[in-house]
Amino acid sequence: MSELNAAAPTPKRKLSLAAAVEPLNRSNTSPSAGPYINFDQTNRFTFYQQLSTCNPHVSTGLNKLGLSLVKGMSFQGKKAAVKEFTAYSKKSNFTNQVQTIARILCRDGTYLSKPVYGTMGGNFRLVPFLMPYSTILPDGYEPGTKPKKIMQPGKELENTRFCVYEKADGQEVVDFDKAVYGNYNEYDSVQTDVKERKTFGLYGSSLLVPLIPSIQNILDINQGFVSFVKKYGNGRYIFNFRYLEELAKQEIIEVEEIPSIIDEWCEKHQYLSENEDIVGAGIDVYTPDPKGSLDITKFKESLETEIDLGLFQSPLTMGKASGTTYASSYMVEEDRMLVLEGLQKIVESISNQAINARLSAIGKPIDSVTVEFEELSLEKLSMTEMQEMYNTDVISKGEFRKRGGFPEEELQE
Repeated sequence: MSELNAAAPTPKRKLSLAAAVEPLNRSNTSPSAGPYINFDQTNRFTFYQQLSTCNPHVSTGLNKLGLSLVKGMSFQGKKAAVKEFTAYSKKSNFTNQVQTIARILCRDGTYLSKPVYGTMGGNFRLVPFLMPYSTILPDGYEPGTKPKKIMQPGKELENTRFCVYEKADGQEVVDFDKAVYGNYNEYDSVQTDVKERKTFGLYGSSLLVPLIPSIQNILDINQGFVSFVKKYGNGRYIFNFRYLEELAKQEIIEVEEIPSIIDEWCEKHQYLSENEDIVGAGIDVYTPDPKGSLDITKFKESLETEIDLGLFQSPLTMGKASGTTYASSYMVEEDRMLVLEGLQKIVESISNQAINARLSAIGKPIDSVTVEFEELSLEKLSMTEMQEMYNTDVISKGEFRKRGGFPEEELQE
């Protein structure tokens, strides 16, 4: 019999890192949640759009977030250029286009649009890509590519292209410099595109992803409670015929006779109307009560809080200010605004891409007009305090006028 040689080298195993680069999957991929039956579990961007409208805590939270990020939008630059762009902005509702940037960025994690121009750059507007049908192709990848490795940004970023309806009827390929593009936390995880290819660093992270279980649960809870009320609590009664039970115990009547007696009584009283009294002897009448069942109120509130926090909202901003003091509310809001300013800078960068696209189309130097948003975490100061800060050169005259709510002075050439 051969002996095992302890000194023999152990064959080295090749380590597999496949699990480390797999996108996170959910166990619940049912298309149904609450009253909805058509959630798209195959295209994540369609799924994000559906989630953003299925519950007021989600839709209102996203809308509040998008609006707050672009608060106090103003244009900076030379007087003539700013005056012209301000007039265009009012005419084309550019503010709404920027608000759309903020909302889509938070919902999808990626903002991608194609500027559309009129004659000489007139009627310029941003048309967001249909993300459920759009793909991002980095340098070295052609439409229809099926790479064996994870797609990542190429060495030449300007060679990145954006494709709509890739390898299908109506395919459109847009070059990097012909689109407005931005994302949020694009290097957080490996993500799949709509062609089921693994990517890293191309698509941003949607704020809705960690909230999916909470959203699904709150939809189920709401629907479950409504179903319970319809089944048991909507004008229904429980009749307990105690006297029949006593008669049966005393053998005055047979147990087999009880169903026919109850049926006869129900036949006579089936058309009981509102505000009519139920009169009887030996009968207990009460409405159904879920005694002993779980209290869903606290659980529902915890789900709502998770959704609010995931969308950078506080109880104060979502109308739950009871039990809070002004001081505590102010501290919560101050901290929240500091966090939001990071997102605000991304929105500002994307907005300036759009402005430069229009400036280039009308023959103006790029960066001759830039957009700025109001600092969200500005401390609330009295007019006296701001006057003192201005007198001691802590803030400039322009900052003093801006924070004091005075009309902006005309910018100098």
